[in-house]
Amino acid sequence: MTPNALIDEVKTRFLPLLVTDPNRLDNLLRQALRTYQDRAGVLRNIDRETAEFDRPTDALELVTASDANGNYVECKEFRRDDGSVYWRMLTDCRHVAPFRICYLLHLAELDLMVGELPRGIVSLLGDYLECLIDIE
Repeated sequence: MTPNALIDEVKTRFLPLLVTDPNRLDNLLRQALRTYQDRAGVLRNIDRETAEFDRPTDALELVTASDANGNYVECKEFRRDDGSVYWRMLTDCRHVAPFRICYLLHLAELDLMVGELPRGIVSLLGDYLECLIDIE
């Protein structure tokens, strides 16, 4: 479900809907996404074959990294001369690819039109958004 689909679903809970300004509704949706991000967060895992790669565009913060055997691998964030950000795992001979990286998803920057909300948060996020609209 996209964030805009969620807001459309929540709007049907109100008869009549008093908050009709699309910009205000988008702001309330962003507020709900930020609140969920700050209080609970969503973890995402990715696997990489190499020890250095661009930071995912939907990453808020790196959580942890491990190798194919489940061993902890130190991973750090670096900035290139052009300003782009990448993550590098500080590996040694004990570490085996592929590497699993766990990071926090940047919900507040999710594209409202095409971004996909994790299924596990849709219900709670919708209820919170309903409360925010009701308070308005």
